[in-house]
Amino acid sequence: MRKTVAKRLSTVLAVAMVVSGISYSPAVSAQEVKTEIAAPQGNIFIANETEAGVPQETTSNKAISGETTSAGETTKNGNGETPSGNKETGSETVSESSSETVSETASETTPITTPETTTVDYVIIDELYKVKDGVLIEFLGKKDDKTLTQIVLPKGIKKINDRIFAEYTNITTFTTVADSDLEEIGKEAFKGCNALKVVTLPGKLKVIGDQAFADCTVMGNVVLPQSLTDMGTDTFSNCLAMTEISIPMNVTKGVEILGKASNVKKVTFEVGMTKIPDDIVKNCTSITEVVIPSGVKTIGGMAFYGCLGLTNVTLPNTVTTIKHSAFNACKNLATVTAYSGIKTIDKKAFKSCKALTSFTMFKTITTVGEGAFLYDTNLVLKVYQNSFGKKYAINNQIKWEYTESEIKRQARCTEIHNTLMSKVSKKYGIKHLDNYVPQGLCVIGKYVYVSMYHKTNSKKSLILMYNKSTKAYVKYFKIGQKDHVGSLTNVKGRLVVSLNNIAAADTLGIIDYKKTVSIKKGKTIKYTQTVKLPGYADFAGFDGTVFWAGRSANDNNCTMQGYKVTVKKKKLVFTKKYSFAVPANCQGLIVTKATNSSKRNFLFAQSYGLIADSYLISYSCKVNKAKTLGNPTGKRILPSMLEGICKTDKGNMFMVFESGAGLYCTDPTHTTEIQENDICMMKYSQVPNLAAN
Repeated sequence: MRKTVAKRLSTVLAVAMVVSGISYSPAVSAQEVKTEIAAPQGNIFIANETEAGVPQETTSNKAISGETTSAGETTKNGNGETPSGNKETGSETVSESSSETVSETASETTPITTPETTTVDYVIIDELYKVKDGVLIEFLGKKDDKTLTQIVLPKGIKKINDRIFAEYTNITTFTTVADSDLEEIGKEAFKGCNALKVVTLPGKLKVIGDQAFADCTVMGNVVLPQSLTDMGTDTFSNCLAMTEISIPMNVTKGVEILGKASNVKKVTFEVGMTKIPDDIVKNCTSITEVVIPSGVKTIGGMAFYGCLGLTNVTLPNTVTTIKHSAFNACKNLATVTAYSGIKTIDKKAFKSCKALTSFTMFKTITTVGEGAFLYDTNLVLKVYQNSFGKKYAINNQIKWEYTESEIKRQARCTEIHNTLMSKVSKKYGIKHLDNYVPQGLCVIGKYVYVSMYHKTNSKKSLILMYNKSTKAYVKYFKIGQKDHVGSLTNVKGRLVVSLNNIAAADTLGIIDYKKTVSIKKGKTIKYTQTVKLPGYADFAGFDGTVFWAGRSANDNNCTMQGYKVTVKKKKLVFTKKYSFAVPANCQGLIVTKATNSSKRNFLFAQSYGLIADSYLISYSCKVNKAKTLGNPTGKRILPSMLEGICKTDKGNMFMVFESGAGLYCTDPTHTTEIQENDICMMKYSQVPNLAAN
């Protein structure tokens, strides 16, 4: 009977505990604390601890052991006897009595408390690495453990949290497993590990945080993986055993990564990088050599600020921009080797580079920021004639001189000019009109005509007249346009002027010869007729039958059209017949043809800019059969800025040069070493046939 009662009570108690949320096991008493730890999986232990309070002794416990449960009610005592007034009635009676007792006890006593459960969501790997969601949140090794000298980071860790290994002074080596998942090392992760000598970083690493390896004083050179993109501030500050470092091509961020205390001598930026990151090695005074590969376009702001050990820097020819303060305060930087790709030098880029003695201001440089060379007391800028660099030096009172190549060019150009002028038989002095620039040229009857446009296009263009025989200046008259007036051509005894020269298509202003003779000085002439062309007339020539006109531009897509000219009712009619590709930058044209033949001889005047040589380039072809002009039949060098050319029936050639504008324009930097302000006449056969370089 006693066994039956105990069994039934046990069943009832189990049901009650299940209902209350308490795990029940006949083998474990209610007073015991239950803790379950999952079985280890390899070297990983999954923590899932259950903390349970110990329940106090209750009335129901007493009832089970046979003690009094309530006033006037008892169970059998320890001797198996029933108190007086109660008789043993069999198992059924006992069962009912036991059931009542349990029911009353449950309702009249304090309920059994359900233990609170807390689940910890981390794993412990190799008994040392506490990892949560791929992040190493704690290292369980003791800092004073002298046997803990090597860290081999296991798989499954993507990030090392801030200061995880900081000041572990016994660690000598840090590496990872071969297939490491590590992508980020947090701030100060290894700071103060002053015994750390060898560091091997994995191939997936992308980010190294601020001061991650700061004060690792004996750590040697570290190979940074190609995957790295972001380096923090003072990453390797005070790593005194490091002597050189290579920055991977994908790094775009890094601030003063070597700190102010460093022994790094050489910094190499790897091939593939397009911008040296801002502030990357700022204030690292130990650097004596930097290697910047071809492909880099931009030197970042303050990238080398305060690098006192730098004495020379070579920039590749791909660099176009030097950002603000890039080399500011590099007091010992004496030489900067650069190339003609540079376009922009930002403010303070070379400020306080007191040892800098020379810098080449290439013709490509068009922007220099404020104070770019401030306090560079020993600096001499190397410049080119008529360049932004020369103007910058003059305006900022910086000493300057011409580059070696510019000196040679000027000497050569002067020689060419002197040789040419020695062959000139006549000169017609161009009248000095303020801010007017000579352009087109032609001869009609007794006169030589020269077109001139205003430097700023703010005034009407002019045409000057000279007596062909006496070379005397006669007068000038105005045309209605303020545009960059182009070519002048004698077409059947009429003066044909190219108007709207910069527009997509040109209009020809046609003036009868007699009108040019009769008009009063300084007046605006009226056109006899105007003709709109489907193409350009930047340069033009007439061969007696066909009017040839084309586009002048600094590219290889220039074309020239041929228009057959007829006269109807005393007006010229232009009918397009031909189209040919022509050299870039053509400024003038002479065309001659053989009698009763389609053969044409073309002579182009080619020039671009104030300091480049000019050329006379000749072609010969049968225009009714040829699809191109073919190869040049000759090329002769002339001084810079050759513009309009024309030829008379006696074989005399006339030339006008725009370089004379330097005498009229007020900007002293807008000049060349040759300022030819004469219309030059000579026999074409006398033009020096100098070899073109």
